[in-house]
Amino acid sequence: MSVSNAIIYKFGPSSNAAQNAAANLGLATTSYNTGADDSAFSAALGAALANDTVLIIDSPGDVMPQHVVDAIVTFVAAGGHVVMSYWNLDAHPDLQAAFEVSVTQDMFSPETVMDGTPSAIFDGLPPEIYFTDRASDD
Repeated sequence: MSVSNAIIYKFGPSSNAAQNAAANLGLATTSYNTGADDSAFSAALGAALANDTVLIIDSPGDVMPQHVVDAIVTFVAAGGHVVMSYWNLDAHPDLQAAFEVSVTQDMFSPETVMDGTPSAIFDGLPPEIYFTDRASDD
């Protein structure tokens, strides 16, 4: 996969980790805040070239309206690539189908993520990344 653009759908204006990571990879980035920018995000994603764009969803504590879900499903169906952190996947069978996954249960205690393969993407991070339980539903 070779892309030059990143569209970022993020939880709040102060969350810039995904934007910084995409910029560090040399991608042209456009960010949209959940809630305030939902319509603009849906329009931008609908106009994006799926083979030249990666979608980064960083929404650990917000709810996606159906038109946002529909735009994501359409993007994935067109061959678009997605990196997603979203807390409420179990509420969206259409997203589960688009990603060819299923949700078997909610997690109320977040799991630790381990870096098991050396990769430059993990440079500067500890070997274990611990998450917090901000929403009580992960």
